Amino acid sequence: MGSDGIAAFNVLEYMLADPDAVWDYDFPHYPGALPPAPQVETVTDAASGTAGPVVPGEVVTISGSGFSATEQRWAGLMAPARIGGTRVLFNGLPAPLLYVSPKMLMAVVPYVIANRVNTALQVELWGVRSGSAVLSVAPTGPKLFVGSADMLLP
Repeated sequence: MGSDGIAAFNVLEYMLADPDAVWDYDFPHYPGALPPAPQVETVTDAASGTAGPVVPGEVVTISGSGFSATEQRWAGLMAPARIGGTRVLFNGLPAPLLYVSPKMLMAVVPYVIANRVNTALQVELWGVRSGSAVLSVAPTGPKLFVGSADMLLP
């Protein structure tokens, strides 16, 4: 078990047994009683702050409650699919995370939802998932962030 309380298990044998399945690379184990399920209230475009169809590759802001116990930002070259015990899932597939706090998340909509009409979004905290928020998917939707790079993350 790592110093952050997460035990990682090798799932290669399971992946080989079912190559079409979607597998996460580690299974989080919360040290203590599980938290209540996260609650998703709104999903908006991070550049404009408006709601509407999500677009593959778009940065979205998810508002609600129970997302994390602390505020954490992504730092590194590749955005992780998990920050602490928090994940955002689109049709069960993890999305890259940029920012996590108790009431707000920022994630990148995965490209695998392209060519879909709808997608089901869920927030997961230590394996406990929110209800599904069904979102429309648009094929394209150019967005423009205006201002300095410091404005992207809260």
